Amino acid sequence: MQAFFPPGKENIFLLSSSTHDLAGKSHINPGDFLTYPILLNTKDCPYRKMFEETLSFEGIHPKIALETNSIHVIKESCLWGLGLCLLPEFTVKKELVYHILERLNFKTNYPMYTQILLHQDKWISPALQRLVNIGIKHLS
Repeated sequence: MQAFFPPGKENIFLLSSSTHDLAGKSHINPGDFLTYPILLNTKDCPYRKMFEETLSFEGIHPKIALETNSIHVIKESCLWGLGLCLLPEFTVKKELVYHILERLNFKTNYPMYTQILLHQDKWISPALQRLVNIGIKHLS
């Protein structure tokens, strides 16, 4: 395998709408997840697994209001106040800049990385090469 740039650490944030009860709170306790529903990716999502392990260690089983592969659906549902969500920073940069989503003060220092790996002996189509170039430009 050939890596096209060094792995970049991805920040995973717990988020709420800017009008949510927990927005601006100085500290979020694991017990808050018993009260407030959460919107999550599907069960095979690595950062969801780490989040659930964190809560399980505290004996907490969150109220899951939505499970989907669609980051867009998770963001929109969170914006409408349907629950808290857990998403990578790069997916919510615009919403954070405009303060329509707020990062909550809950430790989510999960070891997640973005990288592009391609087999060194395989042919790279022009379309794939363009994708790799976009990745190098925006992710490095």
